[in-house]
Amino acid sequence: MNGCETDDKIYNRRLMRGLAKVFAMGFRGRQSLGDVPMLAGSISKGRIGESMRWRLGLLNGLPGEDLLRHVSEAQSRLDSIEASDWCLTHGDVLPGNMMVDAKTGRLTGLIDWAEAEWLPFGMALYGVEEVLGEHVPSEGFKYYDDHEELRLVFWSKFLCLTRREGIQLRQTEAARKLGILLWRGIAFDDGRIDRVVEAGRDDSEIQKLRLFLEAPSVLESSDKVRYQSTFWDFGHFSCWEGVEWMRMRKRRVHLRGNGDEDRDLESVVQNVVGKR
Repeated sequence: MNGCETDDKIYNRRLMRGLAKVFAMGFRGRQSLGDVPMLAGSISKGRIGESMRWRLGLLNGLPGEDLLRHVSEAQSRLDSIEASDWCLTHGDVLPGNMMVDAKTGRLTGLIDWAEAEWLPFGMALYGVEEVLGEHVPSEGFKYYDDHEELRLVFWSKFLCLTRREGIQLRQTEAARKLGILLWRGIAFDDGRIDRVVEAGRDDSEIQKLRLFLEAPSVLESSDKVRYQSTFWDFGHFSCWEGVEWMRMRKRRVHLRGNGDEDRDLESVVQNVVGKR
């Protein structure tokens, strides 16, 4: 592996860890819809939140039995998705809205919050897939060669920061697929979002829609992260207790002043996870 490839690998891994921190912050601020008065009424929901059922109905016009199967699955799970925890969600998680340090790959911020609203946690996870590849002329969207590894970097960091507390993986996966369907299955026509993508007119979007829907699920990624972490399972010393032990070890490293990234990690752990 040459120096350029090594730099790209480090860059992309840092970006995935930064994105995981953003989702972890959203998850830590999640609320049950029924428990929050300001969210309990549909009048307080945003444009997507109050029209998910209607938009799913539009998606019955998608081309292809494979896509319609995903729509039917999302419709059958919509009630449980809506009953899950909601969080403040950026409405356009795309690479163009991510502020990234060009030298290091560290995510420093997100711009364009005009479409932000409260939505079930997981609906913005389409954004993870968006940064795992790029558009290639004559081929469409193509994943990077190491996209599977990078996806696991994201989930490993996310699960470490949240310590899996309260996360419902099946509902999160259902919300992830719903988000992909709504953001990639409905065309964006000068701000209008009421037209289903059409074969021959939106082929690049349809190609990306299929690719994202068939990507490894939240459950698959979580299982792989846990499998890779089984070396922590020594008797009663569980995998996630091991992660906590490593977190405290990183804190001690941070106090000795070793490395900007450890310093950054500790500040995120304190601010996002909070003192317990």
